[in-house]
Amino acid sequence: MQNGNIGSAAMAKRRFLDKQPLTQAEGLTALIMMGVGLTLGGISVTIFMALSAAAQGSWQELWLSGQLNF
Repeated sequence: MQNGNIGSAAMAKRRFLDKQPLTQAEGLTALIMMGVGLTLGGISVTIFMALSAAAQGSWQELWLSGQLNF
């Protein structure tokens, strides 16, 4: 030990993973997944909003009677 420091051989080495840029295939996959997620989210929100704005009766009753309009 010199000046209160531990020798470099005794210290654990830090290991870093090399971060490589996305390939075209990985970028395309990421874009497709984001598009699918946004589309499904939009459809879900639209359905929820349509069912929330339905007439006074419950939407199940209106659906079964054929009176549910969007």
